[in-house]
Amino acid sequence: MTGKPDGAVPFSATDRVVGWLVSRCRDGAHMRCGALLRVTGPPPESEALRAFVAERLERAPVLAFRPDWLRAVWVPTPGFAVGDHLHRRALTPGTDVEAAALSVLDEPLPLDRPLWDLTVLHGYDPGEYTLCWRADHRFQDGISQVASLEALFGDRELALPVRARSRPGGRPRRSALPATGLFGPGGRVDLGVPWRRTARWSPNEAPLTGRRTLHSFTLDAAELDATVAATGASLNQVCLAALAGGLRAWTPQDWPGREGGLAVLLPLNLRPPDRAGALGNQAAVLRVVLPCGVEEPLERLRRVVAQTSRARVRRQRDRNRLLAALVPYRLARAVLARYCDRRYLAMGVTTVPVQPGLAVLGAPVRRVSALAPLPPEHRVVVTMAQYDTSVTASLLTDAGVARPARLLECWTEAIAELRRHALAATDQRTEP
Repeated sequence: MTGKPDGAVPFSATDRVVGWLVSRCRDGAHMRCGALLRVTGPPPESEALRAFVAERLERAPVLAFRPDWLRAVWVPTPGFAVGDHLHRRALTPGTDVEAAALSVLDEPLPLDRPLWDLTVLHGYDPGEYTLCWRADHRFQDGISQVASLEALFGDRELALPVRARSRPGGRPRRSALPATGLFGPGGRVDLGVPWRRTARWSPNEAPLTGRRTLHSFTLDAAELDATVAATGASLNQVCLAALAGGLRAWTPQDWPGREGGLAVLLPLNLRPPDRAGALGNQAAVLRVVLPCGVEEPLERLRRVVAQTSRARVRRQRDRNRLLAALVPYRLARAVLARYCDRRYLAMGVTTVPVQPGLAVLGAPVRRVSALAPLPPEHRVVVTMAQYDTSVTASLLTDAGVARPARLLECWTEAIAELRRHALAATDQRTEP
């Protein structure tokens, strides 16, 4: 591992590419990651929260790193003042807390200090408050921001951020590359870049307004668990298959008697299980075609499972970990531009596992929702936060997309439909 003498960590090629993507946004706000922690009880006093977070900063040293734009490095902040990153906002009773959170995400984020902050939203409900976290995508990707929250409010401990050498051990031999999945059938190079355009999808043809809407709801855990038990699929695979059914019902005009699908991007975490230093971006993209044109729910599930098998995910991770050390900036930028082109990958679908048992000054966090960035020209992004025994889905859309809340209703109906078909198939197999 390597760094600079003053503890600085150089921007990676991926950090720089994300920076280029941020520069294409109207103001950078759409490329921020976010999370909402719903906490039971009255909001903490400002000084109590400041002391609590300050005491736990040693578990998340990444939060004291700021960008040095001229040197293109992340550097520790001398005399870091955590209070500058903690805010409060009083809301009137009954206020839509998700709309309030979006307004927080839209506010300018100072670029001369660590690129994160935490806002207490309170007053909208006498029985709870919400912690609204936001971070610039150049500073942290979705998994690293969750790791920071787990360190502040759970029992995770993150290492001091350092950057691995760009090409550890020199350039790998060509003979060693097929094991990583870099080469496809016949020895052809496969960089995982989508070359074929996805199906026409009407939400991506909506007028782009630059304004966003946010809708979140908790998926039915009993329905999901029953389907997992009946099919042997993973929780995430069941959620994705049901999402395909929900998308099919949301815009039926896009799937008139055809078996096509919607190509989407699934971020692929490349960090080690302990999340290491949780600085910058260490993620890749897994292309998955959601089989929205398929009518039969179990066939939709079968096709999702085939594309998200452990073997495929492992090959993609191995390949992308290698490429992260080899691919130059210009090529990485071209690849990301294709990933974010809605004509090839219609939207992002992110799943974020969150460590259970988070608490703020002893008060339990009862629900977590995560917000993924909405890349330029994209209209829709879906994020699923798995916390304790629940899955909270968040739908972030451009305001030009019609009836976004209807997608959540369709998704709920598709979960129930998939469960019915899964249990019926199980009953048929067990009949004498």
